[in-house]
Amino acid sequence: MILEKENLSEAKGLLLNKRLQGKRKRLSGEGLIQKRPPGDTPLSYTQERLWFVYGLNPGSSAYNIPLLLKFEGTLDIGILQKSFSEIIYRHESLRTNFKEINGQPFQIISDQPIFSFSHKDVQHFDEALKNSEVKRIIQTEVDKPFDLTKDLLLRACLIKLNEDEHLLILNIQHIIFDGWSIDIFFKELSLLYEAYKTGIELSLPSLRIQYADYAVWQRNWLKGSGYRKLLDYWKTQLADAPSAIGLPTDHPRPNIQTYTGKTLSLKLPGSLYNKLSAFSGNEGVTLYITLLAAFKLFLYRYSGQEDFTVGTFIAARNRIEIENLIGFFANTLVMRTDISGNPTFRELLKRVREISLNAHSHQDMPFERLVAEIQPQRNLSYNPLFQVMFDLQNEQVANIENLRISSLPVHHNASKFDLSLVFDELSEGLIANIEYNTDLFDEITIDRMLIHLQNLLEEIVLMPDAKISDYKLVSGSQKEISFLNGINNTTKTYPDEELIHTLFEQQAKKTPDNIAFIIKERTISYKELNERANQLAYYIIDLGIKPESQIGIYIERSIEMIVAMLAVMKAGAAYVPFDPAYPKNRILFMLNDTNAEVLLTEKKLSEDLPDHNSKIVLLDSVLEKISMNSKENPSLKISSENVFNVIYTSGSTARPKGVLAMHKSALNRFNWMWERFPFTKSEICCQKTALSFVDSIWEIFGPLLKGITSIIIPDDMLKDPNLLITELAKRQVTRIVLVPSLLNSIMDSIENLKDKLPKLKYWFTSGEALTKELALKFEESMPDGLLINLYGSSEVAADVTYYEIKNSKALPCIPIGKPISNTQVYILDKHLNPLPVGVVGELYIGGENLAKGYLNQPELTSEKFIKNPF
Repeated sequence: MILEKENLSEAKGLLLNKRLQGKRKRLSGEGLIQKRPPGDTPLSYTQERLWFVYGLNPGSSAYNIPLLLKFEGTLDIGILQKSFSEIIYRHESLRTNFKEINGQPFQIISDQPIFSFSHKDVQHFDEALKNSEVKRIIQTEVDKPFDLTKDLLLRACLIKLNEDEHLLILNIQHIIFDGWSIDIFFKELSLLYEAYKTGIELSLPSLRIQYADYAVWQRNWLKGSGYRKLLDYWKTQLADAPSAIGLPTDHPRPNIQTYTGKTLSLKLPGSLYNKLSAFSGNEGVTLYITLLAAFKLFLYRYSGQEDFTVGTFIAARNRIEIENLIGFFANTLVMRTDISGNPTFRELLKRVREISLNAHSHQDMPFERLVAEIQPQRNLSYNPLFQVMFDLQNEQVANIENLRISSLPVHHNASKFDLSLVFDELSEGLIANIEYNTDLFDEITIDRMLIHLQNLLEEIVLMPDAKISDYKLVSGSQKEISFLNGINNTTKTYPDEELIHTLFEQQAKKTPDNIAFIIKERTISYKELNERANQLAYYIIDLGIKPESQIGIYIERSIEMIVAMLAVMKAGAAYVPFDPAYPKNRILFMLNDTNAEVLLTEKKLSEDLPDHNSKIVLLDSVLEKISMNSKENPSLKISSENVFNVIYTSGSTARPKGVLAMHKSALNRFNWMWERFPFTKSEICCQKTALSFVDSIWEIFGPLLKGITSIIIPDDMLKDPNLLITELAKRQVTRIVLVPSLLNSIMDSIENLKDKLPKLKYWFTSGEALTKELALKFEESMPDGLLINLYGSSEVAADVTYYEIKNSKALPCIPIGKPISNTQVYILDKHLNPLPVGVVGELYIGGENLAKGYLNQPELTSEKFIKNPF
């Protein structure tokens, strides 16, 4: 708001023009508002809502309307106060309080209101102290709540900066005032001040009715036939509307809605304002409609929702009798727009324009009555029907002779909704203001929102015919893109042409006598493991197995299981792990789906197998025949892009999918781990994961390819945390991979864990979400240990991101971290657009860890394994 010079007759003319405008509206058939009958006066419906909110939180300043004016020149404080007093006496709303009688609220209008400025004098302060003191005074005044039952609901504080410079902080409770009232107030103030100052006789246009008369009329009018038509429209418009918009927040929503807030502002470039104005004119819409459509597009990109509602204020001054009244007439309209079908912005603009026109033509339905009639599912944690507000405010103009008055921005620490976007349209351009609830959002998030909003507006005027999916919230120069480019710059050399089993063969040659695996009292050396795997590989080859054929392994976790895995790879085939604990129908499905030519098992397990077409090899029955084969390494020409195993997903959401894992993908993941968390010669690892889970691949081959010994933990020990810890301590295990639920069981069951496991330094969790509470337990129990949170799946060689936890207390939650070597991660929307930090999307993964696809599902492979657009 800027107050400029304007002579007295022009100001009077402005009030008259408004009245003529109102007369035209009344001639269109709208009924007259009459003086109210004597007796208690009810609240209007808008007032009733604020009275309800006040009852929930009487100490809140959320519904204060603060105004800050700077006076430059000679200010007559006595005349200013006299002018204020006259306006307060002229408008009953400004001298109204509220009380309940038998549970029903009523307006109480004072005949003798007492008004005076509070005064602060800072003219003798030095400049630095003056500025800080002024800020403190302003913030104290605007955040001070009102007692609606007894306070004068208009407060003014005058700060004297020097003899010719004053600041006026005006704070008014919204229950008696609205945006339109600001214009009326300062027009009348300018007229009264100038008249008192110059001695000119002034007669302001008489007020035939007061706000209380309107409140009585409104309640009677809503009993008429027109009310049903309004209600039918709004019920149709809001049928099955989502109860809330899913904006990503920085903090969990409180159980009861709070009103603590702040406001951040961004002045848009003047060139952008001009382009938006020109575009709006060319499209035959107002700037309001263009900005509302842009905001809806912005919210769609942040929430991913195609159907949501936005609230917007309307002056609701559509009758002549109330156009010059100060009071709370403003109504709230609920704008619901269908954004489905990926329209162009021009198409979206047409949809928003139509919805807005229809909403404005049905504006007489009070929002409070609408909520009562529709009866949406109520939740005390958020506003009903909408949680996000939009508005466009125009420059206000008034003046006082020989006194320069300018408005200054002022915001109070409160927010009426989750988020409100208000544009100030000034002569020099647009200012975007976001008022936000600080219990939901952090300042850095809102700051990003403003930048993204400007980016979106720049793109809209540049290419209005683009699909809404094509607009970028994040510009190429922004640090979010730089951040993504930075974390995705993961290039590292790794043995991309090697094979898992050939690297094992090299290690076996280097450390033949090292112990490869221990289970209970059994051990096997690298040399023996390699030779036994070679003999079984030749046996498999003699069965006519071709490279990349699928061979099932139906063996309990044991040394024999390791031999079988290596033998299958050495034969050029891919092993398919079958967990003996699987139900028969899953085993049969996998056998049929893989069309496994051979199933390696043992006699004791084969009895439980369902009928199938695979050739069964009972390893314990053909040991003598296998032992007759060569112990030398087979020589087969296969590529690192060949599949070495097929692990099936759980099938919890659909039928299980067989993931085709390549040698190079696993080796990239191994190499990252070897470099990031290198082994020492004395380390001992453990193997405890079922072969049917992807984590078993690292457990087995990560240490094995580096000459490290691993302990195979029997299943019975895994079921008892005490037995597990005893075994880990006995074997002096140095690192372990486990799911968070098992880690939690250990933390809850074992005391003095650090004393029992002094050698166990590396704890890797994966497969489930790691909670902050569990991380805190770990840090307390194992202060010298390192907890690493891994994230991934079978489709990406188990793990693609990692996070080393060092101070979980300072974290809101445990992140999945950043990508490992030669891997890229992106958070994208469904149109593959990068999303801003904090916005919910889908995680896309690229790089060397990717699997070849899904077995026998080419369509699903094409859908999920897509070309990297970056």
